[in-house]
Amino acid sequence: MKLYYYLRMILRAIFSQLPILFLTFVIFPFGLSFFQSTSMGSMFEPTIEDPNIEVHVVDQDGSERSQIMMETIESDSFAPVFDFKEDPVDAEYLVEIPEGFGNGIENNQLLPIEIEGKNAASRNSGRILQSVFSSLTEELAKATYMENVFTGTILSDQELAAVQAEITAIQEADLIVEETFTSETMLSSRQYFSVVIISYILLMFISTNVSAEGMTESIGFEKRWRAAPVTKLESWILEVVGNVLQTFMFLVAYFVVWRIVGGIFTENPFYILLIALLHAIVASLINTFITHTFSQTVGKLVVNAALFFVLVFGGMLGPLERTTDMAIFEKLNSQTVSYFITNPYWNLMKGNNWQGISEMVLQLALLIGALVVMNLLSLKFGKKVSV
Repeated sequence: MKLYYYLRMILRAIFSQLPILFLTFVIFPFGLSFFQSTSMGSMFEPTIEDPNIEVHVVDQDGSERSQIMMETIESDSFAPVFDFKEDPVDAEYLVEIPEGFGNGIENNQLLPIEIEGKNAASRNSGRILQSVFSSLTEELAKATYMENVFTGTILSDQELAAVQAEITAIQEADLIVEETFTSETMLSSRQYFSVVIISYILLMFISTNVSAEGMTESIGFEKRWRAAPVTKLESWILEVVGNVLQTFMFLVAYFVVWRIVGGIFTENPFYILLIALLHAIVASLINTFITHTFSQTVGKLVVNAALFFVLVFGGMLGPLERTTDMAIFEKLNSQTVSYFITNPYWNLMKGNNWQGISEMVLQLALLIGALVVMNLLSLKFGKKVSV
């Protein structure tokens, strides 16, 4: 019953301030992300101008034919296109010339070259790589076949027709194992910015609650509720549930607006709602930990610092890997808490399956467990830190 009355008061308070809350947590974030996705859309357009594709090639064959292939792609003709790396860790693409490649060329039994793209690799560059190796293999096979046929040999019309048929078969052969090209689908500007802004939404919820020393105080029934016969633990549970409810509601509203207006968040709704619920729980637990551990002044400082960090390193200004060459910034971008916010949605947009988000869901569950323990310790032993 306590939970019922508490949630009813929360809902009444939300609906009494619905226009301003909807404007703050739905319309403003949507408008900002929509504007950014439109104005910075060119950052997400693929280009093949001077691609400088980072490649690590492994020659498992070591034959004369494979060496000709290696010498060709490492020549000056391909220098503007390929940047060959000695260490596969530094490369975007891994290319393997299989053992038996040379014998296959000699005997007209072509073995496909395998190309694998890492997660950060561009699919557009991968197609360029596939096209180059496919064309080179085809030309090498034709040259080898013609060399074998015409060396000291005079052919009849029937034999010439057979040669032409063999050349046609070489041209139609599958020379690249395309299914081993596993790079991720590139995000559009709308997909990118519609997700990045979620970190801002969650931090704004936390900031609002911290500034008011908890939402219950800000909506005017803190004193009345604290007078009710509830323990500190019960009060904490009710506060967490109330904050999760309001955060989840406005996240869902934000998704609906983007889905209707921008055609984003059209993936499996169960997965989207699951991720949103986990994020709402994380935000609520962070909020209660701050309000029960720090004074209002220190809490504001912590949240404002987090907001600044997310704005700069969380992708709000665009992908750092495309706007700066400084590795430290890219590292910070992948290590911020916003990583746990953005990646589940992006992985879902790229694959729309459980496999793409299962690892992130597990990490969020572990994060929630850690935050629960931190909250309980703060309730039992903590004293508010002030300045």
